[in-house]
Amino acid sequence: MIRLVEGFIRMTKVPSGEAPLEIRAKWFGLVLPINAIHNWANLGALSGKNHGGIVYSVPQEEALAILSKKCSNAALWWSLNGYPKSGHNFCFQIDEAEIVGVLNEELPVVDVVKMFTGILEVGVGAHDHFAITQG
Repeated sequence: MIRLVEGFIRMTKVPSGEAPLEIRAKWFGLVLPINAIHNWANLGALSGKNHGGIVYSVPQEEALAILSKKCSNAALWWSLNGYPKSGHNFCFQIDEAEIVGVLNEELPVVDVVKMFTGILEVGVGAHDHFAITQG
């Protein structure tokens, strides 16, 4: 399941994940843009392991710009660990946030390929998936 959307979420919990707790805690309360809701891939930031679940997909560059205004040290941690990856997304579990912005209709199909290649992160080749889907 994947639904491409535009909207905003507010982080209502400290997100799960592989970053240190003190880094993850800085996401709490932030309002972030989303571009999809899906259960397709939720890869660990450090290991690349798929953690599954239904998630909100948030553009990394925008998310880190917002995070840096709250806590530059947290944003620096992500930078030192190779983020943002241009065109890629962070995934937050749906029980960690609430929708606070209006969601629009699904985006055009042309944006689907861009979004798919952006979800794949460490340990999984986005280009391999792109080649498979283009078949």
